[in-house]
Amino acid sequence: MTNKNSQTSSTSRQAKRSCPGSGDSDTDNDSPHIFPRWLIIEAAEPEHSLAKLSPFLLGKALTAQIGSLKSVKRLYKGDILVETDKATYSKMLLRLTHTGGSVNLGHPHRSLNTSRGAIRSRDIASCSVEEIVDELRPQGVTAAVIIHVRDGDSKRRTNTVILKFASPRPPKHITAGYMRVPVDPYILCAVSTARNMVTTHERAKTLLHV
Repeated sequence: MTNKNSQTSSTSRQAKRSCPGSGDSDTDNDSPHIFPRWLIIEAAEPEHSLAKLSPFLLGKALTAQIGSLKSVKRLYKGDILVETDKATYSKMLLRLTHTGGSVNLGHPHRSLNTSRGAIRSRDIASCSVEEIVDELRPQGVTAAVIIHVRDGDSKRRTNTVILKFASPRPPKHITAGYMRVPVDPYILCAVSTARNMVTTHERAKTLLHV
């Protein structure tokens, strides 16, 4: 009887130490819809800059070819920044080749389509970065950095993980197997006040392309 109880207790401890997955996690309204919401339309040939295109003609062309976009803005060099909240429109913009008689290209904006969030979970932080990203990829995670702090001459792993999401705003939480973990917006200056964390957060900044 004692052996049976000790085996059950040991199994329970091992289960708690195992890395939680998200393969069987249900999705909900907070899960990000992953597609580029911010896109750049630029001229395929520099001599045919979109800066010369009439705003009236541009507006009519985009409405006719794509539909009603959430926002359209001309940038300093003449490129067009557009925002859409529809995946169908995003795909159409990526396939765009002509606008108002000009040959052009559509591509996602380099930074506006991503965001970063911080989670605090010792269970998740005990996993490898590769496993964290693989398990949370269906929820929009594209990269992760586990924060370490300097403890004397060595480094100690904390329970904080910085996640990069393929969406303009991080979700309110992520689901990892049996766990529902809140996500806080990642603000570099707010979490880097401790002297021994500066180097680690600079590494996170580099790896996540903040």
